[in-house]
Amino acid sequence: MTVAAEFTPGQAHRCRAEGAVDQTDQSVPDLRSFYEKSGRRFRCVPELDPIELVRVRLVFRLMPRNAGRGVLDVGCGDGYLCERLSARGFQTVVGVDLANTRLTYARGRARGGRFAQSDVCELPFADEQFDVVTCVEVLEHLPDPERACRELARVSRRFVICATPYRETAQEDLCPYCHQLFPKAGHLHGFDERRFKAMAGTAGMRLRRWRHSHPMFEYRRFRYCPPLRWLIAGYYRDSGFIGGLFEKG
Repeated sequence: MTVAAEFTPGQAHRCRAEGAVDQTDQSVPDLRSFYEKSGRRFRCVPELDPIELVRVRLVFRLMPRNAGRGVLDVGCGDGYLCERLSARGFQTVVGVDLANTRLTYARGRARGGRFAQSDVCELPFADEQFDVVTCVEVLEHLPDPERACRELARVSRRFVICATPYRETAQEDLCPYCHQLFPKAGHLHGFDERRFKAMAGTAGMRLRRWRHSHPMFEYRRFRYCPPLRWLIAGYYRDSGFIGGLFEKG
């Protein structure tokens, strides 16, 4: 799932091997080019990425019963979450992403949804236009996730659901072709429940509840046998995903 991401200023470069635009460039057109190329090479759908099911299940476990009828998915990627939201009965489903390549795929997959190309920090919607806003695997890519969270809160009438990797340590890799450092997987931040609470406060929201999930917990033997789940929980306590349900007011 992709939206505009910006990294350290003044370090933009082109990888000679790929001809690709590095994510360290802060210009939105260059970032768009990067994510367009990524969208042509990788698909974020359960058929090719089973972890997508874990992320989507996490969203629905946090979804309140009184969520409303209109939902916006920010960083919708290939549209799988939008497809599931439509199937769950949301009457208005809108997805935004920076990469038009992914939006084209999403339109074919989630036929009941509407899609637009947009930067997460400048959403083209009115204040409080949607009952609930979802944002999955996006905030860790942004230099200022608090700013993005404020924008999510602006367009939401009441609820915001965010999901990110849990307690991930940002790392850098060295490109063997252009010898430049780049953020591993484009991730700049780690998140836990404390970071979520602080981020909610800056956006005028409160963290109503949060949940830690891990792909290992989704195996049937662990899901339906609490003692086994308890035995492995300690080993995976600092990895996987964290989801948070934020509420305005």
